[in-house]
Amino acid sequence: MKSQFGELRLQKSVRSHPNLAARYTAAGTAVLVLLFLLLAPSNPSISTHHSLFLSVSSNETAARHLQALTRRPHVAGSEANAAVASYLIDILSSASIPARIVPYDVLLSYPVHRSLSLSPNLSAPAVAFDLVQEIYPDDPFADVAAEVLPSFHGYARSGTAAGHVVYANYGRVEDFDKLKASGVEVSGNVVLARYGIVYRGDIVRNAQIAGAVAAILYTDAKDNGGRSGKCFPDARWMPPSGVQVGSVYRGVGDPTTPGWASVRDCERVSVDEVVASGVMPAIPSLPVSSRDGDAILRTIGGQVAPEDWQGGKGAPVYRLGPGPGFVNLTYLFTFKYTLDYNKYSNFAWLSWQNAVPREELLADLALWMDKDLSIVFDNFRGRFLSRNLLDSSLFTEINGTRIVKSMQQ
Repeated sequence: MKSQFGELRLQKSVRSHPNLAARYTAAGTAVLVLLFLLLAPSNPSISTHHSLFLSVSSNETAARHLQALTRRPHVAGSEANAAVASYLIDILSSASIPARIVPYDVLLSYPVHRSLSLSPNLSAPAVAFDLVQEIYPDDPFADVAAEVLPSFHGYARSGTAAGHVVYANYGRVEDFDKLKASGVEVSGNVVLARYGIVYRGDIVRNAQIAGAVAAILYTDAKDNGGRSGKCFPDARWMPPSGVQVGSVYRGVGDPTTPGWASVRDCERVSVDEVVASGVMPAIPSLPVSSRDGDAILRTIGGQVAPEDWQGGKGAPVYRLGPGPGFVNLTYLFTFKYTLDYNKYSNFAWLSWQNAVPREELLADLALWMDKDLSIVFDNFRGRFLSRNLLDSSLFTEINGTRIVKSMQQ
C-alpha cells in the first residue's frame, strides 16, 4: 500500500511539473546509452592504431629519403628529376604498392636572362645587382650549386621595363587603394612590394591593374626573423641573399588547357589568350632578396609610409615614392612543355618534374589497402623549386601504414 501511495505521489508530481518529467526521461536515456556502451563489443581505438603507427615510424628512414630526394636540385625538365622518378618507383615497389607512370605535355617557363640595376636618381650611374643566392661556408650541397636555376617567377612575363620605384607594402588591393588616396602615381612606374599575406601572383596582378610597368618582390627582414636575428644555417630564417621563388600564375593546372587534361596533341589555347584572361601577368616581375630589397627601399623618397607599412627594428624609414630611385629590369624566358600534376581521388599521387613530356606517378594505395576504402596521400611538390622536402614524410607514412596493415591481418 505504501508503495502504491508513493507511485501515486510521483505521478501527480510529474503531471504538475512537466520539467520534472523531462529530467526523468533524459536521465533514463543517459542510463540506457551508458549500459549500451559498456556492454557493446569494443574495437581497437583510433588512438591504438595511431600509437602503433608512430611506433613503427623511423626518423632514420625519413632522413634517408630526405637526403636522397634533396641531394641535387630537380626542377621541372631536369635530368635530376628522372633520378627522383626512379627513386619514387623503387620505394613504392618495395612497399608492394602498384604504381605507374603517365605522360603529359604541360607548359612551364624557364629563365634565359635576368638583369636589374638601380640608380639613386636619374643623374647618378646605375649599379647592377648580381641576383645571386650565396653559398654559406661548409655547405654540403656546394658541389651542385651550379645546377640551381637562377631565381625567377614561374610564368612571369618576358620583357624589359624601367621606371621610378613606388613602395606598395604587401601589394594588396587595399595597399594600392591607399597609394591612390595618398596621391602616389603608380602608373608608368615600377612597384616594389614585400612578400606576405597575399599570393605573389595577386601582387603582380594588382600592380598591373594599377598601371605599373613591372613588379619587384622581396622578403622584408621584418617578416624574416628581424635584422639582428640568426639566419640559415644557424636558424630557420632565410639569409640576406635568400630569395623566395615560385609561380605567379593565378590559375590551376596547365595554363593552355583550362579544364581538360594536357595530353599530347590535345587542343590548347595560346599563351596570349591566357595572358588576356588575367591568370598570367602582362608585366614582367622579379623576386629579389631582403638585402636587394633594402637597397632599393633606401632610394625611395616622397611621403613617409604608414606605420604598419614600415620595417622592423633597425630598418630605414620606408617612403612611398615614386623615386627618385630608378630601376631597369629585364626578364627573358623560354616556354617548354614538361611536367605538371593532377590529383586522383582513389589514388595516392606522387609526381615529379621529368624531361619533356610530363610524367606522373600514380600509386594505387586504395586497392592496396582495402577495395572498399579509398585513401589519398596528398603531397605538394613545387614545379619551380630546386629541391623538395615533403616526399620523405610521405614515404614514412607509407611505410608505417604498410606495417600497421600487415599487423592487422
